[in-house]
Parts: sequence; C-alpha cells; structure tokens
Amino acid sequence: LDKYKDKSITLFGYSMGGRVALYYAINGHIPISNLILESTSPGIKEEANQLERRLVDDARAKVLDIAGIELFVNDWEKLPLFQSQLELPVEIQHQIRQQRLSQSPHKMAKALRDYGTGQMPNLWPRLKEIKVPTLILAGEYDEKFVQIAKKMANLIPNSKCKLISATGHTIHVEDSDEFDTMILGFLKEEQND
Repeated sequence: LDKYKDKSITLFGYSMGGRVALYYAINGHIPISNLILESTSPGIKEEANQLERRLVDDARAKVLDIAGIELFVNDWEKLPLFQSQLELPVEIQHQIRQQRLSQSPHKMAKALRDYGTGQMPNLWPRLKEIKVPTLILAGEYDEKFVQIAKKMANLIPNSKCKLISATGHTIHVEDSDEFDTMILGFLKEEQND
C-alpha cells in the first residue's frame, strides 16, 4: 500500500482483509477517499474472548503446519460461516475448493497468527474516527455479521449498511451481480457528491 501514499484510493476489504482495511482507515497510513467492507468485524471487544479466539486461530495454524492444507480446508468448509455456499452450483463450489487448496499452508498459518480476529486490535472504540464515506455489506444469512455491520454503521459517520438477500459470508461469490451493483452504485453516488 505504500506505493499509494500519494494518491487517494478506495479501499476494499473482505473478512480478514476488512479488518486490515479498517486498521489502515483509522491509522491513516494511506489517503483513502472511500471505504468498502464486506463481512468484516472491527475486532473482539472483550480481552478474554480475544485470547480464546487467538488460541483457536493458533490451533488452526498448527493444523496447517502439521497436517497441511487439505485437512485444514476440509475443516474450514464445515464452518457455519460458509454453509450458504452449499447452495451454489457444484462447479462453483469446486472452483472455491480448488482455490482454497492451492494456497500455501505456511502462508495461511502466518495469516491466521498475524491477522486472525484474536490477534487484531479491538477497533470498536475507534470507528468514529473514520471520516470517509463507508459502505458496509453483509449477507442476509450471515446473522453474526449482519449484527456487526449494523452496529458498525451506527458508529462510523457517513456510513451505509447494506444487507444482501439470499447470501452468506461470501457475498462477492454468492451474488456477484448484486455485489457489483452495490459497490458501483456507492462509488458513483460518492463521485457525484
């Protein structure tokens, strides 16, 4: 992102990437004109819960280190977070699985250890510091992240929360047309303001 430090950008983040995007938006490392967040959380509020999640993320990272990517993906795909993907056409499910299996297990383990929800700072108290127009997206079936998205929208000035019907955690995969429409509409609206 350093190469963009002299340009104002629209920053997008999905899930873990959304937490990183929030961190950048709050800490001002790069000039941002718009922020778009899909199925993301600003962290875990309670320290005990954060520690518990860190232990879960570390255990998942150890599975990657010891057993490899296939066992990890088998477990990952069983998470309630991704159950709505079972409604996708079989060929799309296969593509998603192949993409997951193609990842480096050591890089995935590092990402979980460095950027997992338990590791990232709690940004809830700092959401009010975000000054750029923000679009927060959540899938209707992703109940946990619907609640988080609504709470975030109440705390971030100049933000909009949009719930995408008949989708779960991976809106961009489950309804890419509606996802594109929401993002392009938001950017066009902000460009006209």
